[in-house]
Order: sequence, then C-alpha cells, then structure tokens
Amino acid sequence: MINNYRAAGDRLDLSQIFFSNEEYYSKLEELKKAHLHTMAELESMYRQKLQLKSMEPLDMTVMDGRQSEAMQIEKHTTFSHSAVELRWVSGHSDSSDEDQTASNNVEKGILFSPKEHIKNMWKDFNLTITVPKPFQMTLREAEQRKRGIKTRAEIELENIELRRQLEELTECQRKFRASPVPAHIHLPLYDELQERNEERRRAMREREEQHLRTIQKPFSFLERERLKKEQRQLRHLQPSDQEKVKPFKAKPVPKSVYIAASGEQMKEEQLYRSIKIQMRAEEMLHNASMPPSMLKRRLSERKNRKDVKAGVGGDDGFSHRPQINKEVPDFNASYRRFQKHLEKRKEIKPVTACEPFELRTSQISSHRERILTDIEKEQSSPRTLRWPYISPGPTRTPNSSLCSSLSGSLEVLPAKVTDATKKRHEAVRYHLRAPKRRKEYKQEIKEMQERVKGRPLLLEQVAQVIV
Repeated sequence: MINNYRAAGDRLDLSQIFFSNEEYYSKLEELKKAHLHTMAELESMYRQKLQLKSMEPLDMTVMDGRQSEAMQIEKHTTFSHSAVELRWVSGHSDSSDEDQTASNNVEKGILFSPKEHIKNMWKDFNLTITVPKPFQMTLREAEQRKRGIKTRAEIELENIELRRQLEELTECQRKFRASPVPAHIHLPLYDELQERNEERRRAMREREEQHLRTIQKPFSFLERERLKKEQRQLRHLQPSDQEKVKPFKAKPVPKSVYIAASGEQMKEEQLYRSIKIQMRAEEMLHNASMPPSMLKRRLSERKNRKDVKAGVGGDDGFSHRPQINKEVPDFNASYRRFQKHLEKRKEIKPVTACEPFELRTSQISSHRERILTDIEKEQSSPRTLRWPYISPGPTRTPNSSLCSSLSGSLEVLPAKVTDATKKRHEAVRYHLRAPKRRKEYKQEIKEMQERVKGRPLLLEQVAQVIV
C-alpha cells in the first residue's frame, strides 16, 4: 500500500505547483472530494454484495454462469473506477484487495449458507494503515532552517523591527526644545474686537435714532421743552458777571440762653391761650343758634303756653304734668366740698427743706478777669472789623430778663443745676401759686355766672330778632 502511495506521489509533479496558499488549499479540496466519492462507491458495492448473499441458492450451473458474469462485471467496474477516480490517491491497492476478498466471499457463499457467510465475513478482514510522507516544501523549509537561510517574510520582519528600534533611539536622543511664542499672541486682538463692536453698536444706535426721528411726528410740547432745555443750558454756560454774595446768617441762639426767661414766657403763653379760649367760647355762645326742629318745638310750646294763659286751650289736653325743680343747685359749694374731700384723702409727702449753700466759683479771679478783658476789647473795637462783618444797623434792646441773666452769669457763675433741684423748685412754686390760682378761678366763675344771668335766653334773642 505504501508502494502504491509512493507511485501515486511520483505521478504528482510538485515542481509544477506554485507555492502559494490558494493553490495549496484548492488542491486539498480536490483530494477531499475524490476521497468522499470513492467512499460512496465502496458503500454501494458492499450493499450490492449483501443483496446477492441474501438471495436463495439457485441451480449450480445457472449460479456459476451468473456469478462468473457478475464477478467479471464487478471486477471491470472496480478496476474502471479505480483507474479513473483514484489516479492521484493511494486507494488503488485498497480497492483491488477488497475486490479479491469480495470474489472469494462469493465463491464461499456458494458452498455455505448466508448465515454462515455473515458469521465468517469479518474473519479474513485485515486493517491497513496509511503512513503519510512529508511534503517537499516542509522538507525544504527544515533544510533551510538548518542552513540558516531566512525567508523573505522573515527578512522583512527583521528590517521592520530594526527600523522601529532606530526610530525609538533617535526619538530618545532628541532633546526637547519649545518653539518660540508666535508674534500674533502679543497683539491686543480682544481690545480691537471690543472697540469694533462698540463702534458697530454706536453706528447702529445712531442709525436707529435717525430712522425713528424720520418716522415720528413730534408733539407741540416736545419742541417747547427742547427750546427751554437749550435756553437753560445757555444760561448755565454764560457765567454771571456779578456773583451774588450771600449775606451772613447767624445760627439761632441756643435755648440754654433763654432758660431764665422760659418760665415767664410759658406763663404768658398759657394766659394768652386761656384768654383766647374764653373769648372764643363767648363768641360761639353769642352766635350759636338752635337747630330748626328744636326751635320749632320751642316756638310751638311758647304759643301753647300763651294760649293756656289766655284761656283758649283747656287743661284737659295733657295728662302728664312734670315736676319742675325751680331751685338752681349751688355748684360752687359742691365743688368746694369735693376739693376738701380730695385734700383729706390725699397723701402729702414731707417736703425737704432746702438750705442755702455757697459756691466759691465767683471768687476765681482768672475767669472773671479774662471775661472782662474780652468785653472791653469788643467794646473798643469797631463793629465792622469784628467777625460777622455786617454794617452797623439799629441797635436792638434785648429783653430785661435776658440782660439780667447775662449780667448775672458774667458777674457770678452759678453752679450746675441738677434735675432734682429743678423739680423741687417747681413743686415749691406750684404749692405757693395754688391758693392764688384757686382764688382767680373762683373769681372768673363768678364773673361768668353774672354774665350768663344778665344775658337773655336764646329763645328770647330769636324772638327779639323775629320781632
């Protein structure tokens, strides 16, 4: 079988085949197809043999003739198939051996029964193994490796690796050096862009304003306001030749100066206010008039009263007669009783007796002398050369209380007055003035009552006016 394989391998001219992958795989595909085809034919041949063995034995003469013809046909077919299909493969020897065994089995089947033939069919079967032989190209490559001959692909790979290593070495040996800063970076491009945008914005705004001015129709008052504005601007631009000098205006005199005269002034204001209130009350009382409904009712009552006196109307018309108290109560006596009752119920706190005390601030010579020298200097210097620089005008006479307080303060500097002492002095003054004020109040009430009694009633005044 090895010899057959060698014979088949000798027929293949490997020198004519190109050593390429495509041809190699195409040749393998062809061999695979041929192998499959031969296996299919062998399967069909085995099946035919089994069918022949299963048939019943016929006459020897007929069987011998037919079997001889079948054997010739089978041999012819097997040899034809092996010659045509298995040219390039080593299966030629295998097919011939199988044909010989098949013919022997057929001959034995004539002598024995089919069952015995089936039992003894695998006794004469021998397993044959195909030993492959390496290809020429593998042998050639192994021989080249022993000699140290490299292929073209290996040489190219080595060249690529060497080139890569050289590039890495050159890259590692290269020193880094930064490129210089480009010149356009130092140019103020952002400022130029901002200026350009601002100019474009200004131009657009002016263009829009011009467009709006052409479109709009101004009101009459807009022109008037525009003229006023222009005149005002011209007036501001033209400087005035004679700048107005503002006259000096002194600050108001502090309230501490009027402390001495404030009590008397408050009294005067309070008295003046009470007089005004009383006069206003009398005037309103004199000019007052009753409402129309009340006046009508009073007139009707007066008329009825006159009719009753004249005897026109009877007393049978009114069932209710009220009791009239003709005596007027004494309000002054009741007020006095009430005041006495309050004084009894009032809790009087003991008053602290104030003793006079002496201060020696007036005896200090330095303050007094300095003040006197300042006063003399002011009096000796003319009025125009002093600080306010105002021309002398009519002299005003200050209040006596103010002068007295100033002179007293210049001669004798008083001590600092506390709040407690102020309240104490006020309480003493109030207690001293209370009886006097009470008498004045009683006198005013008496005078008011006399005036009220002397005046006619409102209804009488109205009747007099009507008459």
